[in-house]
Amino acid sequence: GFQDALGNIIVGTGQGGKITVTATDKASLSGYSQITTSTKGIGMGGELTIKAKEINLLDKSTISASSSSKNLNELLNQDLNSKAGKSGNIFIIVDDTLQINNDSRITVHTEQANAGDITINAGCLVHLRESELNTSVAGGKGNGGNIFIYPVFAVLDGASKVIAQAEKGNGGNIIIGIVGNGAYFKSPDSIVDASSGFGDDGLVRIDAPDTDISGSISTLPASFLDASSMLSERCVTRTAGELSTFNIVGHGGMPLCPDTLWPAFYLLDNPKDQQKNP
Repeated sequence: GFQDALGNIIVGTGQGGKITVTATDKASLSGYSQITTSTKGIGMGGELTIKAKEINLLDKSTISASSSSKNLNELLNQDLNSKAGKSGNIFIIVDDTLQINNDSRITVHTEQANAGDITINAGCLVHLRESELNTSVAGGKGNGGNIFIYPVFAVLDGASKVIAQAEKGNGGNIIIGIVGNGAYFKSPDSIVDASSGFGDDGLVRIDAPDTDISGSISTLPASFLDASSMLSERCVTRTAGELSTFNIVGHGGMPLCPDTLWPAFYLLDNPKDQQKNP
């Protein structure tokens, strides 16, 4: 796994270089580790590609491509629809599983220009927990980047975010395409958002198969449970309190399960008789 940082930074008009990481088995980043490519100026950001059987981002780790042109003069009045100042793209290719946990993130970020795209292809699972995929633009007229996710199963939980937002430009598109008979799960506190403050909102599309659960739903009985059938009369009530009783119950004095017979509790009128019949 990676423990520090791997990066490529270009200042001026040149384009950022490409970073390709290939692992034959597992690639793991943890403890604030980073893989990043960035530009400062009008140069287009470099491309970042990671290939592995399994990829884990843990404990605030980051994979990022960014452009930090902070004013439009740096773009030499070039059309923002061009590639000037655009951040690079990120490609994640995993044979099995991509895990992004504990405030880790994959981001494509720009200050003013168009943001690049994030593309994820996973042979099995993409799981975000308390983490983020982000292709947003901090300000200016740049458009948010696109996010493409193609797994068999996609899970977003723990207030995770998949966002492609913009301020004055248009929001990016977010496409989650479930492969085969897989499934898409998102917790209520997780967010998928491609909105724009002043431009057009981007498209959010979830392509997942419909699950027919009608065949697995059982019809509940209309009658109420007859609790008397689950209660047994204690022996002490039939012997006028002259005999002791012994009841077998589960751990902690409770029945083994709700549908077992529960002992009927009976109190004698005379406390002294209770001491004689424990």
